[in-house]
Amino acid sequence: MQAIEPATAIAVAVLLGLMIGSFLNVVIHRLPIMMEREWQRQCAELAAQAAPTTGVDPPVSTLEPFSLVAPRSRCPHCGRQITAIENIPILSYLLLRGRCKGCGQAISLRYPLVEAITGIPLRTLLLKVQKKSHKESRSRSANPPLSRAG
Repeated sequence: MQAIEPATAIAVAVLLGLMIGSFLNVVIHRLPIMMEREWQRQCAELAAQAAPTTGVDPPVSTLEPFSLVAPRSRCPHCGRQITAIENIPILSYLLLRGRCKGCGQAISLRYPLVEAITGIPLRTLLLKVQKKSHKESRSRSANPPLSRAG
């Protein structure tokens, strides 16, 4: 089995961290909404009536399905659907200059920060593992095991 180049391993670790960070952003944004909708549904069920409305939001029963995978991401300001190319961790934020392509409103800095905060520790962890592995391999080559003469 051939060893992976250190630079390749670091790049893969960073990309994996950025993807995990991007998913965490989805969870951070959607989980509270999902929990509120479920709470409203349960309250309506317990009260044996239609789901309560706040006057702004439509009843839960009339809303489109909302989970961690659907619907696709949208701009919180104009509702424009975000394309796949606009959803690349950190890179899209930089290319769009932190603004929605549709309405030009600022995109929260939280998104690239969460992605970076998960990408950088994975890189650091990999570097430490590689450093430790390198030390152990040098130690083994400097002190080969003794062979018993029979």
